Amino acid sequence: MSRIHMRTYFFLGLIILNIGTVTTEIGVNLFVYLVISLHFICLSAYVDDDDDDDDDDDDDDDDDDDDDDSLGCIFSFCFTQMLNIFGVVCEECFRDIVIALNTLTTVLEMLLSSFNTAAAAAAAAAAARMLDNEARCHVCQNS
Repeated sequence: MSRIHMRTYFFLGLIILNIGTVTTEIGVNLFVYLVISLHFICLSAYVDDDDDDDDDDDDDDDDDDDDDDSLGCIFSFCFTQMLNIFGVVCEECFRDIVIALNTLTTVLEMLLSSFNTAAAAAAAAAAARMLDNEARCHVCQNS
């Protein structure tokens, strides 16, 4: 992926967060903003700059799949550390937040490959609603 795609991910995430501001509480919205900002910072820092290499090694194709797995491990580690520092959500909600962020990444990839504006807006609204529901702690939501 190029740096243009990474920047597009970042700006689309900000658009989705602005949609989510209408429905979220201030504390939850700030936490979601912080988590997603970290997500996109990590994503933009992990740019494959080896496109200029003209090596014809067949072993490099197998390494790309391993890089994707290690990228997910990096995200999970960063999210775990940040949740431990801030302690905003309970342990049960941690997996929900990671699932929400992974789903958000998938939605953004679909938005990048789609030129249908109506479908893109519907996907962004669905992602914002999903983040609003998944990022709240069950204890805070019931109180």
